[in-house]
Formats: sequence, C-alpha cells, structure tokens
Amino acid sequence: MDTYKLEEEHYSKSFTYSYSSLNKLLYDPQLFFKWYVLKQKEDKLDQHLIDGKLVHCLILEKHNFENNFILVDFKVPLGNNKKIVEYIWKLNKGSDNLDIYESEIIQWLTWNNLHQKLTDDKDPKASDYKTGDQKRLKKILSEENIKYLKFLYKSNGKNIVDQETYDKCLDSANKVKSNKEIFNLLKLDGSEDFENVEVFNEIKIDGYSEYFDCNIKGIIDNLVIDYKSGYVYINDVKTSGKTLSDFKDSVDYFSYWIQMGMYYELVKIHLKKNKSINFNNLKIIPTFIVIDKYQNVYPFEVSSKSIMIWIHKVKTEVISKAKYHYNEKNYSLPYEFLNEKIML
Repeated sequence: MDTYKLEEEHYSKSFTYSYSSLNKLLYDPQLFFKWYVLKQKEDKLDQHLIDGKLVHCLILEKHNFENNFILVDFKVPLGNNKKIVEYIWKLNKGSDNLDIYESEIIQWLTWNNLHQKLTDDKDPKASDYKTGDQKRLKKILSEENIKYLKFLYKSNGKNIVDQETYDKCLDSANKVKSNKEIFNLLKLDGSEDFENVEVFNEIKIDGYSEYFDCNIKGIIDNLVIDYKSGYVYINDVKTSGKTLSDFKDSVDYFSYWIQMGMYYELVKIHLKKNKSINFNNLKIIPTFIVIDKYQNVYPFEVSSKSIMIWIHKVKTEVISKAKYHYNEKNYSLPYEFLNEKIML
C-alpha cells in the first residue's frame, strides 16, 4: 500500500493518543508518521525495555511469564548484534540459518556503517587470506547470534531472555516485594480484607477525555481502588539506570509527567464508567515506584499540586501540539520549529 493510501486510511478514523505516541509527536514527528501512519512500527523492544517489562511481570503477573517470555540457556546478544539478527528475522525468508544471509548482513553493516574499517588482507596469495567482508561476517556469525535467530523463529512474538537477565530482574522484583510499604501499596497478597478493595494489574483503559477533548489510552501497571478509605492508587513501576536521587530529573527528561497526567485522566474515565461509584468521594493518589541502578527501591508519591500542574500541561502543551500535527498533517519537524523562530 502506498503512502497516500496509508495516510488516507489513518485519517479515516479518529486517533487515540497514548503516552508513547504523544512523546513521538512532541520530539520526533517523523518517527510518529513512520510508526502510526505508515505502520512501520518496530516489532522488538530495546533490551532495557524488555528488562523493565520482565520486572513488571515478575512483580505483578508472574503467572503470565510463559505467555510473554522465553528463557534461554545462552547469552542473548546486545546492541548492534541484537539489531542485525532481528533485522534478518524480520526479512521472514523462511530460514533460521544465519549463515545463508551473508549478502543481507553485509548490506546491513554498510547501511549502519559498522565494521567498515575492516579491509582485505594485503597478500591475496596467503593461505589465511581474508577479505574485508569475510572479516565482517565473522563478527556477526557468532554462536550467540546464530542461536538467537533460531529462537526468534520459535518465539511467536515472545521476548527472549537469558538466565543472567532473568536473575537480575527477579532480584529487582524481590526487592520491591520485600519493601513492606510498597508491598501494601500494590496490594500484592490476598491476606487483607479485599471486600472493599479492587486491584487491577496491567489494566488497559481507553476512552474519551472531556478535559483533553480527545480519545486517550494506556496500560496502568497497578490500580488499587479502596472504597472503604476513599482512595484510588495509581502505581507505576519504573526501572532506572540512574540513582534514586536522579529520578526527579528523569521525570522531566523522559516526560514521565505526561504519562502520569494521562493515567490520572484514564483512571477518571474508568471510574466514571461504573455508575454505582460516587466519583466525587474518591481521592486519586499517583505514585512512581522506582528501582534504581543499585536496586534501591522507593515510592515517589506525586502531590496533588504537581498532578494538577501536569494534567494542565498535558492539555495545553502536549495535546494541543499533537492536534496541530494531526490536523495539519505536518510531521516534518517538532511543533516549535514549525511555528516559532528558534534563535541561539
């Protein structure tokens, strides 16, 4: 299907914004166009995202591990090795034998300017003579890469993790569970009186937001509705490559405030769907549960003042810009560069 038809199909129905799509519209509209209009979205996650997803699973839905992950007895490749094997897999030529993809491997390495400094040996008559391409292929045709391609063909869309990654993520999950405050916040066991408490893990919510005046969607890690106390807890688990002290900066850098602002509105949509709930009697408390680089854990509760500011910013600084790109069908540059004169 050509670009015009894909764009026509995209605009034939209303778009539902997520935290991910809004982030791309803000900072990389061309990637948004590629992913959501041309439908060229990446199939596999980066390793740090897989690690985060695994930690979520081990904390909140361990029973779903086998539905989402495959545990392997070899080291899963990282970085460019992982990317090139997944590229070969996406070609979908029907063979899980990495050796037969030599021309495709050489082409990918050229496109990505990888291992291009390797050159032909000086003496073509030498018994161990190697061309630059042969040296490049040797870098890629490792035992781990070969095994990884074979498992990708068997994965059926599941994420592949090795034992080292699993053990590291399990340790992080156990640190969270061993923290009594967080354990109670997430309502991880059934020992309490759950008669007046509802707990939802990895809950998908979508609907029309009156405040944002558009359709939104998201998956909330953990939602706890305590009807007896009148509190509703939005708990979002974050794994960080930095320290706990750095997390306030990460909220801005990764635009987590957008995510939590949207989650707040999504929970309101969820609560309003239940006509028996007196929405005005409930207080929503958002919390980021952070696991840092040293596996320290801490629940960062978001104040009422901060969440109100964030929601207002999502409406005025994020949704409004997203609607501009969408309505104008202009994804060439971020909003500021299309509508303001940027001077240094």
